Amino acid sequence: MSSEIGVVDIAPPEDVERHGRLEPGKMFLVDMNKGRIIEDEEIKSKIVSERPYKEWLDKTRLHLKDVPYNNETCPIETIDIKTRQRLFNYTFEDIQEVITPMAIVGKEALGSMGIDTPLAVLSDRPQLISNYFKQLFAQVTNPPLDGIREEIVTDISLNLGKDRNIFSITDRQCRKLRIQNPVISNADLEKIRNISIEAFKAETIQILYPKAQGLNGLEDALEAIVVQVEKALDRKTNIIILSDRGVNQEFAPIPCLLACSYINHQLNRLRKRSYFDIIIESAEPREPHHFATLFGYGASAVNPYMVNEIIRMQVKEGFITDMDEQKAVDNFNKAIGKGILKVMNKIGISTLHSYRGSQIFEIVGFNSQFVEKYFPYTASRIEGIGLYEIEKEINERYKQAYPDNTIDKNLGLNIGGDYRWRRNGERHLFNPTTVAKLQQAVRLSDQASMMFTQRQ
Repeated sequence: MSSEIGVVDIAPPEDVERHGRLEPGKMFLVDMNKGRIIEDEEIKSKIVSERPYKEWLDKTRLHLKDVPYNNETCPIETIDIKTRQRLFNYTFEDIQEVITPMAIVGKEALGSMGIDTPLAVLSDRPQLISNYFKQLFAQVTNPPLDGIREEIVTDISLNLGKDRNIFSITDRQCRKLRIQNPVISNADLEKIRNISIEAFKAETIQILYPKAQGLNGLEDALEAIVVQVEKALDRKTNIIILSDRGVNQEFAPIPCLLACSYINHQLNRLRKRSYFDIIIESAEPREPHHFATLFGYGASAVNPYMVNEIIRMQVKEGFITDMDEQKAVDNFNKAIGKGILKVMNKIGISTLHSYRGSQIFEIVGFNSQFVEKYFPYTASRIEGIGLYEIEKEINERYKQAYPDNTIDKNLGLNIGGDYRWRRNGERHLFNPTTVAKLQQAVRLSDQASMMFTQRQ
């Protein structure tokens, strides 16, 4: 036997009964009192035979696919999709480089390593809050978890419903609503929203604030949402849907990650967090990182309704072919599930149940007062912006969505420029000017061009 400490000197073959490796999902227990090793099969057999767990699950657990769908329709939006895309900071690049490839092939598009764009806090363009969060990972030489070869021990399914006393092991613990993929479609969300089955009750709470009131309106709205959640819990609600549907010129969306984290921590302080689960109905998330931050700060399911709209439009307009709208949406949800699994594997976590609420991120660019109130217990080593600047960035997006002149109203989405250099897009360290100056400096031994390149 060997470990990081050293190797036990044994004399094979007389002292070796059998040899092998501890396979994924397997365990063994050393009983020091009896002086023997208890095998994987014996450990599991003893545990599963103590109570009729399978009977409890079959009798009391509810699967989302078994919940009846009565063709309930999603809330109707009052403004056109192009305006809403600008409000939520969508770009042409988001649609072409991120959303469409995932809808077609069911996995993330491949990209090169490295990034030469500014940090979110240093960018001149409005940013989603998720972009200020950096994923932490296990800094070890061996891979923390291989989600492909060790797929048997990975799982992204989650269970919704009230959590009960873990020391009271009864069949009531199994009264949960099981979701196989927590990235849910509009139809699945409507199933949950209108569920009328014993032990489950869902309510929708708007995460909007009066735009005219600015920072004060945003702060007051966040506090009001906490009060609404408390009142919903008093009505025996155990599924809270935080929705930013219904945005218009008067009411602006609260960033879904901000609302999710604040509700998660405030209800934890009030000792009521185990009474309910959070579902996010938002237009913001479209990349695996966006979803990872939401799950990391307490969400149990996410419905990216804007992405669903975009994908359905792409199918109708012929940009996505050889499949129907629902298949394309399912492909996107599947791709996000794989992306979340990849993020979890980097830190060595195998199940989304363990990853949910873990906050395994580092913040780069938020001030300490803002972090302490809205994202407590998250590492943030430098200062930066706060709620005031976030509200100003929301206001900048509104200026893009509702421009003053007619020409800007008829223009398409911003080009983006995060994944490659674009004219009038995000700044890049390597751009045509710096490359040309570097070549000029090398070819002509031009000191001025070299200094320009270094300043960039």
